[in-house]
Amino acid sequence: MAFLAASLMACLVGANYFLHRDVMYPGFLQASLWFVAVSLILLNEQMFIPVSDGVFVLLVAGVVPKGRRCRRAGGRGGVKEGTGV
Repeated sequence: MAFLAASLMACLVGANYFLHRDVMYPGFLQASLWFVAVSLILLNEQMFIPVSDGVFVLLVAGVVPKGRRCRRAGGRGGVKEGTGV
């Protein structure tokens, strides 16, 4: 399940980047940080306490709506392009 969650998050990272071409885009940042966290758990399973499958489902279920909300909000959290504000 961890591998599936990491794969889905990698797809979300790529989609958020290709959609906005901005590494500071909030949807991209959240997806990439959770992708790194899940990948580290996946690579070092022996060092961590066992993580249930429900936790990975919750992580993916949290990343998807964040990307959608950021997209609906206009991309950069209300900051208008070229104004610096």
